[in-house]
Amino acid sequence: EFSPDGKSLLVLVGTSVWLLSEQTSPVLLSLDGQNSRDPSWSYDSKTIYFSASEQGRWKIIAMDRDSLTQKTFAVDMDYFRESPDGDYQVWRNTEDKQLRIKFRDNSEITQLPVPAQGDFVSPSLVLRKSAIYFLNSNESKQYEIYSYDLVSKTINKTGIIHPKLARRFSVSTDEMFILQDDGKTGD
Repeated sequence: EFSPDGKSLLVLVGTSVWLLSEQTSPVLLSLDGQNSRDPSWSYDSKTIYFSASEQGRWKIIAMDRDSLTQKTFAVDMDYFRESPDGDYQVWRNTEDKQLRIKFRDNSEITQLPVPAQGDFVSPSLVLRKSAIYFLNSNESKQYEIYSYDLVSKTINKTGIIHPKLARRFSVSTDEMFILQDDGKTGD
């Protein structure tokens, strides 16, 4: 995942999180024995977040981009994302597996009405200014990309069917394009 300032890239290799930058050598961010996933950035590119499992318990790690020191951000979450503009945050609670959302200008935390995506699988969400995009199965048992409109609080179909074996897709920052991988088994 590219940093919002476009200067760095977070990469998940197996269960290790790496930081790639043009000016420096690759840096391993996860610690020895740390099963990591879901690397992401704060809206200002100053903080790196990722999920880490140690002895079977998930938590969210926050790292200052400059010092690269790990700090425990939350022990009751197994997924965390901040919107690219910093207007809201989304996370999944480890106890009830429900997704929550909190807007910066409102202290209220509400449940995000997005279908559950499995206990052991990270949610496949793309956060943008006007909507949150996610995968869900449709009436034909195909995976389709949906959007949750942040203003109207409604779920809408995009009409885009997603390859069954793929989980990754992206949405352009202006929300005009949805990019999805076209990989085949074994790629």
